[in-house]
Amino acid sequence: MFKAVTHFFSANLIWTEGRIILISTLVFILLFWLLYKPVAVLGIIFLLWSFYFFRNPQRICAEALSDDNVLICPADGRIVDIQYDPEKIDGYSCKVSIFLSALDVHVNWAPISGRIVDIQYKPGAFMFAFLPKSSLLNERNDVVIEGKEGRTILVRQIAGLIARRICCWLKKETI
Repeated sequence: MFKAVTHFFSANLIWTEGRIILISTLVFILLFWLLYKPVAVLGIIFLLWSFYFFRNPQRICAEALSDDNVLICPADGRIVDIQYDPEKIDGYSCKVSIFLSALDVHVNWAPISGRIVDIQYKPGAFMFAFLPKSSLLNERNDVVIEGKEGRTILVRQIAGLIARRICCWLKKETI
């Protein structure tokens, strides 16, 4: 029982990354429950949506566990653009853009297993994330991963108008 409860709290991002939202929403609900209950009900709805937004489901790709050449999708969402250029785009030959709506899981996973070569955070604006220029103008975090077979992949996380911050738990590995 204790293990299940600890797993729930450690796997749920509302506890690890959304504590301020959780606490302020609970204070809001309690305050308005005493003053004007219909507004408190809106707070409860927002609290339930926050649990949904900050979810972190477990993902396991059996093929990737047995084959280092498998490239998995790093995020839930909708693919909005695929560009292939042998001459390189930002130093890479292929670019896949995935847009995460407010209903998608906002956790990114590593598309390959390997070594974290570089992490670069760049502050910026908070335009709509689906706009083409958002990858250059918005706040972003670039993670470069070198796969076991030598393939190098760039994962770019871009903040948008709603999800306005990037949390990266990875650390650059030094050799």
